Amino acid sequence: MANNFDSSLFEKEDKGHACALFEQVETLFGVDSNHFFKHVLNERLAQISEQDSSLRYKNIATKLQSPYYFVNVNYPLKDEPQQWHDFEQRALNLFDNWAQAWCAFNIWKIKSKYQNQPRRLELDSLPKLTQNEEDFVDSVIDNIENHAELYYTLHSGYAMELPDAVMLINLATFVSEQQWFEMLYEIEVSAHGSHFILAQLVSDLSFPVIVSTAKVNHHKEADNWLYFSPFFQTSCWTLLNQVEMQRQLVNLDLLCSDIEISDTSSAKFENALWQNIAVQEKCCEIVRLTVSGNQSQKIFSLYLSQKRLMAQLEKLCFQVAFVVIEQPLMIQYYQSLTNGAYLKMSYCHVSDSGFATYKGLWFIKPLSQALSECSYRNYKVSTITQLKQHRHQGQELQYA
Repeated sequence: MANNFDSSLFEKEDKGHACALFEQVETLFGVDSNHFFKHVLNERLAQISEQDSSLRYKNIATKLQSPYYFVNVNYPLKDEPQQWHDFEQRALNLFDNWAQAWCAFNIWKIKSKYQNQPRRLELDSLPKLTQNEEDFVDSVIDNIENHAELYYTLHSGYAMELPDAVMLINLATFVSEQQWFEMLYEIEVSAHGSHFILAQLVSDLSFPVIVSTAKVNHHKEADNWLYFSPFFQTSCWTLLNQVEMQRQLVNLDLLCSDIEISDTSSAKFENALWQNIAVQEKCCEIVRLTVSGNQSQKIFSLYLSQKRLMAQLEKLCFQVAFVVIEQPLMIQYYQSLTNGAYLKMSYCHVSDSGFATYKGLWFIKPLSQALSECSYRNYKVSTITQLKQHRHQGQELQYA
């Protein structure tokens, strides 16, 4: 198979060394291989936080850029076998850090499942994508773990079952490209539950090509929502728009007008707000929104995925979606709207990207209406200033 699918993870000459490393790890640890990667990473992160308390609330990528990490990793972990340190050293010859190696291990495991796939199903090169909206299909699929149909992605030449395809996309975009290593701890979530899928139908291919995915978390799963997880409810988050947030929810009959909600912290406000929402089944959480491809393809797919996703959520009778966004192009577009389609609830600088991460709400009906009336050209006009500004500043835009 052509190596262009693997270029983002391995240099050509390193691929064999990486595979040899992963095979040895899997032989030694078997089903506990991910636990091994997790344990080593946790130990290194604990060392860093102990040596530099200012990094305690930063994301994993920021911690792994600390000089403390590169000093500590020269020495074996206390009370652990020397072989573990040998694995670390070999991994650092191939990857930037241990978390990247963990990500690559999971990608290798997924692709290994398809090594014996009939050659006629494999792609030798990346499929050619268009920017014609009519070429794309979308759906929200429940319980994707039971979905056996095959799809192509832009991250492998193999045709994969949907759970593997979505997990691979999450690993390749969020984790490998954008360095949200936190996702590695719950990567199996990507292969279960309800997911939005946007795919292009290519005339000479046997299966659709997925260009965007998102996970739809229902209200019954709120205890496990990313929105309310400890990492996103620390004291570092600054509360925004409390009064307007309550007003809009009251107007939707989701909140009683006489409710008093504590705003002493963002965590207390967000939790109390959720507990007081009268019709929680009208709410969902959207997480792991990904787009794949080159820069031009990603911008188009980001536009179209939001447009199609809002239409799907409206059809499913959702009124509000809880979202966590670091994507500047999305925030810039929402700021261009005047119909109350999106409100920020809190923000924090959890990484060194230069961009704040925002927690907020999509108000489905007005956002769906705005996007349905928006052409791709108009969408680009609404966001291009932001793109040029960050290019000028030398900042890297996040697309997933």
